[in-house]
Amino acid sequence: MLHKSKKIKFISDGIELSGVLTYIIGERKSPGVLFIHGGGKSSKERFARWQNNLIKLGINSLAFDLRGVGESKGEFVDSSLNNRLIDSVNALNFFLSTGLIDKKRVAVIGSSMGAYIAIKLSKAKKGIKALILVSPAAYAEEAESKKMNALFTKVISRKNSWLNSSAFRILKNYKNPVMVVYGSKDSVIPEGIKKKYSDVLKKEDLYIVINNGRHTLLDPKKESEQIAFEQLLNESGKFLLRVVFH
Repeated sequence: MLHKSKKIKFISDGIELSGVLTYIIGERKSPGVLFIHGGGKSSKERFARWQNNLIKLGINSLAFDLRGVGESKGEFVDSSLNNRLIDSVNALNFFLSTGLIDKKRVAVIGSSMGAYIAIKLSKAKKGIKALILVSPAAYAEEAESKKMNALFTKVISRKNSWLNSSAFRILKNYKNPVMVVYGSKDSVIPEGIKKKYSDVLKKEDLYIVINNGRHTLLDPKKESEQIAFEQLLNESGKFLLRVVFH
């Protein structure tokens, strides 16, 4: 299957963002996946291998750097969760505008903080066919407008601050398929958050714990972590083909 990966740029909130679009050459209206990376040093690069895996399944994809990250313009410390949602809305709009994908067969995959943004995106943009949430975090509503500095850290560090997170309510009302994945050795996400995500899923949704996987499932170092990442690719591929792109 002939395909191409090319660097793209688009404007979000007056800021130039960068991404990588991977697509099948000569075909239009293919299924598509938008990737949203996590916080800290995460970037679109962590999805490169996953994008290559999806294209073998006939699925186009877009991974992009949020403002202030990687090759995108803007300042990281000036961003917020709300800003990241705006960037993700504009990334999805750009993806849909390419003409390369079937607008009725689009899924969103987010990792950690990006999984939280993916949930928020499913409410902001109707028609997202499925969500895959890798090591999903959850944040207090108070944190959403805070710039990502010491104040943001202070808010999210409060004990059980995540209990009033809007993500749980949104996910509970989301009607399409959801897959939640955690690594068995994820020590970053509190157990309470993991259980809450499990509790709000529908009976037909998937909740998977991958053996030996850490919070950084997308950045494997050891052989055991490589095996965990391969399982993530395999399980997510089967999920997409079964519930979204059949």
